[in-house]
Amino acid sequence: MTSDHEPGWLMDLEPVVEQLLGRHLRTSREWFPHQYVPWGQGRDFDGPLDGLPWQEAQSALSPTARSVLMLSILTEDNLPSYFQKPGVDRAGSGLA
Repeated sequence: MTSDHEPGWLMDLEPVVEQLLGRHLRTSREWFPHQYVPWGQGRDFDGPLDGLPWQEAQSALSPTARSVLMLSILTEDNLPSYFQKPGVDRAGSGLA
């Protein structure tokens, strides 16, 4: 039975979401991006450490592999939240 605040399709999805979440929790492995960094090839890039700007030609990965890696890092580590302060846009001005 659905309430005025919960559409029927939401209730229909609940067992599917529960099953998929359970599968994810059973099969996922904890990992950390720093475990895959070749430290011998490391350097400081532009940012707070005033390093050199990164150039795409430095990557040994194919464009497809870079896209997959970026998506994985963004979704697994929630990196978008690290790059933007609440209430501030990318240009540094306050949001309207």
